[in-house]
Amino acid sequence: MLDIDRLKRIRLNRYPFVQRMVGYVLLVNQNWAPGFEVEFENADRIPDGPVIFAMNHTDRYNYFPFQVWIWRAFNRFTATWVKGKYYENWFVGSFMEKTNQLPTISRGYIISKDFLSAMDRS
Repeated sequence: MLDIDRLKRIRLNRYPFVQRMVGYVLLVNQNWAPGFEVEFENADRIPDGPVIFAMNHTDRYNYFPFQVWIWRAFNRFTATWVKGKYYENWFVGSFMEKTNQLPTISRGYIISKDFLSAMDRS
């Protein structure tokens, strides 16, 4: 569940262990699926210091391949903002915390949670 206590508990890790494990185990070869290829262009334009990457993506092809590539190419780790609803499931929420994923709480999320609470459906 995403609540104030959980938000206070979330800490970013400079070298997130679980993010590295995902890179080693699950995304060993990102181009395994037929018709699917991950390409990165203009890597020389990535600055040495802190940087913000803005991505437009679908949930099927999300930021994990990018995170793994940044780590492998530059030994740098990233933190991403994800939908607050992903933290509703205890397993997915725990995974998100351990891989440096920060919950973004939208107005719609707050309204729906408030409605469910008011209707005693939470």
